[in-house]
Amino acid sequence: MSIQHVSTEFTSQELKLILDRLNNYKPICGVCRTGDWTFTDHVEQSIAGGKILVMLPLVCITCGNTLLLNLKLLGLTSFMDRRAAGEAKKGQP
Repeated sequence: MSIQHVSTEFTSQELKLILDRLNNYKPICGVCRTGDWTFTDHVEQSIAGGKILVMLPLVCITCGNTLLLNLKLLGLTSFMDRRAAGEAKKGQP
């Protein structure tokens, strides 16, 4: 299994947390059965049950299958808080 990442916004602690979690889970692609993944700091937002979910796309390098990992459940609330603060600043005159 290999995990590549291209990130400009995750802190080194956040990257370590993500990589540790993924190395513990050792995700296998449900389409091509490989374990080679990549991710960036681009996150996706979705609304489910009236709640906003912030997710990290994990993309299979071999076939492009994409898993969406919940940042809150990964323990990345610090990233979510920083992202929200940055968005709030953009909206201010």
